[in-house]
Amino acid sequence: MASLDFLKKQKVFVFDGSMGTMLQTIAMKEFLCPEEFVLINPDLVKNIHSAYINAGSDIIQTNTFGANSYRLKKFGLSNKSYEINSRAVELARSCAKDKVVAASVGPLGDLIEPYGNVSEGEAFEAYFEQAKGLSEVDFINIETIQSFKEAEIIISAFRANYKLPISLSATFQKTAKGYYTIMGHSVQEFVEKAIELDVDIIGTNCGEGFNQAYDIINEIKQLTNLPLLAKPNAGIPVIENDKIIYPETPDKILDVVEKFLLSGVKILGGCCGTTPEHIKSIKKIANKINFS
Repeated sequence: MASLDFLKKQKVFVFDGSMGTMLQTIAMKEFLCPEEFVLINPDLVKNIHSAYINAGSDIIQTNTFGANSYRLKKFGLSNKSYEINSRAVELARSCAKDKVVAASVGPLGDLIEPYGNVSEGEAFEAYFEQAKGLSEVDFINIETIQSFKEAEIIISAFRANYKLPISLSATFQKTAKGYYTIMGHSVQEFVEKAIELDVDIIGTNCGEGFNQAYDIINEIKQLTNLPLLAKPNAGIPVIENDKIIYPETPDKILDVVEKFLLSGVKILGGCCGTTPEHIKSIKKIANKINFS
């Protein structure tokens, strides 16, 4: 059984940035499945992993965010879940050397009953199959969670396979009443549910940017002593000259990165729009803290 003993080795850890953004920038055509690259262009995936490691990532995660059978079905790949997940772990491990490898696990891509047509049993089977391919990682990073029911199903499917540490990361939107998931769950409700599900790390990812994530993390840390993780977007994207531009550039996040890491966040990386250059900015601040 893997453990989180690595967290004792230093004060803060640098996660990687966005795999999807890098694939889209380098090679991804419209509607091509990001996870399929582990089969059709493994060297590209390895190059992205290596770029994040070279930028300073202590932790990288597998290219498996959407590698459950329901998301893969949209690309005619529903029968390749185990192959994609297991190959993704091999590629990450081959680059990681002494670095930590997390398994990226995202939402189903279809709504579960009563909001959609997928039964709880079908959702469980999809995640159970994905879990079988992700056994050789250091921890499971369940991210971009909006629904507690889905989180519960994912965790039960993975724990039915093996006992690896689990990180649970939710995505929130700001409302007049505070931060809530799309399914209407507050930050406090999320923390209470995460504790009930007995997860090992808790946090937030995606969203509207580093400053928003910092606010959410400050709410979370008032409610739990679990290790904290954040992987924010590089702001809200805009279209300029037919290109998607994320406004929170590597130099613009330096101040808030320092606030993150001084406030008690144990693991900090980036989600949509973040690149190895963003990770270099995070590493710069992390080194100051770790070697102070």
